[in-house]
Amino acid sequence: MNTSKKTLAKGCAGLTIFFLFLFVLGIWTIFSTTSDQIEQSASIQSYIIDDQLNQLDASIETVYMPIVTITHNGESYLDTLNIALFEEQLPQDSIITVYFFSESPDQATTEGPGDYYIIYFVYLFLAMLAYLGYRRFSKAKPESAEKPNLGESIAEKIPIKLKPTEIIPEQTAQSSSKQASPWMVILVGVLVIAVGLGFGYYTYSKDRLADYLKSNGARVESLVNEMTRSRETDNRTYNFELDYQWEEKSYTYHTSFKSEFYKPGDRVLLLIDPLNPENAMIESVWDMDKGSYFWTLILMTIGSLIVVMGIRQMRSKNDHNETKY
Repeated sequence: MNTSKKTLAKGCAGLTIFFLFLFVLGIWTIFSTTSDQIEQSASIQSYIIDDQLNQLDASIETVYMPIVTITHNGESYLDTLNIALFEEQLPQDSIITVYFFSESPDQATTEGPGDYYIIYFVYLFLAMLAYLGYRRFSKAKPESAEKPNLGESIAEKIPIKLKPTEIIPEQTAQSSSKQASPWMVILVGVLVIAVGLGFGYYTYSKDRLADYLKSNGARVESLVNEMTRSRETDNRTYNFELDYQWEEKSYTYHTSFKSEFYKPGDRVLLLIDPLNPENAMIESVWDMDKGSYFWTLILMTIGSLIVVMGIRQMRSKNDHNETKY
């Protein structure tokens, strides 16, 4: 077993021990705290209603924080649960299940000990993968000795003389005439590079606008007016139309995503250019950081390879014509 495989085997062994330690520690923590934790139903008395800004998609949502009454050992405790519920998540019977420790019933939570089981079993799964990697790299395989190639040795000892007609068959000229013109190949490569540059300029202009709005933009609340779906091959795109106002004038902002982030009637926070209010973007990573230079690099690389291929065909054609005459 070579040095690189030994290093990988040691790394996998270390990861196996690390993930197993996290798994055992998590399971032990759950079982040690479950004995003191009490599960009980609490009665919802009222809600604290507030508007919450979603940092991912900049939507403004109304959330409800329940104020509950917990009865334990003949005494009642009033507590505000640190949980944000949406309107469709509110329990119809005003009853919610809470968990608390016997010595502090006024500090309840809605997260039970079983809610963390999935995390620790992920650690166990990662430990198994690391162990399989250790078994894979720890197996030493003897390096196979290279067998002598008898054919090459015989060919070296017995040189073969070929006639000029056998070295360059007559079909070469016919097959080369059927190939595309080198100038056409170069033109296709230049067009692919131009398309890549177009993608790059679009992404660059979006980045410039996003940077300007982050430093100089004004925040405006908008309303999702319309949401439509469009199919592009096998991918589904959601198109959104957002209406907003600035200085008593109405404007509309259009954007699209691969996911259904909003629905008609949602309130969304926008950043607009005060000098040119038509320039707007949603204050979220999904809109302000949308687009990348990935396709620019791919298209420019493919176009450059096509251009190089055309230049090589042109040179080989010129060399063939020189040898022919």
